[in-house]
Amino acid sequence: MRLGIVGDGRAARTLAPLLEEAGHELVWRWSRRGGASLATLPPVDVALLAVSDGAIAEVAETLSQRPSASQEIWLHLSGALPSCVARCDSQRPLAVGTMHPMVALPGAEAPAELLRGATCGIAGDAAARAAARALGTQLQMAVVEISDEDRSLYHAAAVSVAGHATALLAQATEMLKRVGFGEPDARRALAKLMRTALLNLDGGTPETQITGPVARGDARTVELHLEALGGALPDALPGYLALAQASLEISRPRLSPEVAREIEEVLKRFTP
Repeated sequence: MRLGIVGDGRAARTLAPLLEEAGHELVWRWSRRGGASLATLPPVDVALLAVSDGAIAEVAETLSQRPSASQEIWLHLSGALPSCVARCDSQRPLAVGTMHPMVALPGAEAPAELLRGATCGIAGDAAARAAARALGTQLQMAVVEISDEDRSLYHAAAVSVAGHATALLAQATEMLKRVGFGEPDARRALAKLMRTALLNLDGGTPETQITGPVARGDARTVELHLEALGGALPDALPGYLALAQASLEISRPRLSPEVAREIEEVLKRFTP
């Protein structure tokens, strides 16, 4: 395919070289820092709109000023927004869709293995879905269709284990700094712990692989954690409480009713 990419963020910088390696012709790659006008770019088969969610409609409107717009397929990369946000009118573009790699993209040249086996959520007009499926398959991703109505929940799931997990690591890093760790050592220790937890999930389900004091039924340990957070990092308490409650629901089948109730009471005492 003859491709164009709009954007200079993580997605654009990661996908551009991988798509070229897969045999596609990258006709142009546009960003606001470049000199050319978006409205003057030459025709392509597929344009990838690798921009922030709030910029998709604006970019599409400018792209639509090109004579070739009515003959092109446009795919935006938002995980949450419906495909129609990139459609200007019934004629422009020819077809519109979404293509969302469910991967934490590094924003730099990456090996093809980065995308191999990753899920790619697609939606949109038939021709756009076909193009997105072809691109995703060539990048060795597992392509699944996600309806526009379900995309927000789909993307919330993705953010929960990527962006939010990163935020959780940052918060836990601050906890270790409070007990004397240097920041690099704290991040290294916690990143290793996160990787081993994920590796454990390769061999089972959350119900069989969950660890920690809630899973073991150690109510007193949970209480000690909450007391420590209340004194040192009170802003971290709501997140810990929410995750502890979720851990309790996962672990409940293997806990006695008495132990589960004891943990519930501890969590209630610290819940505002």
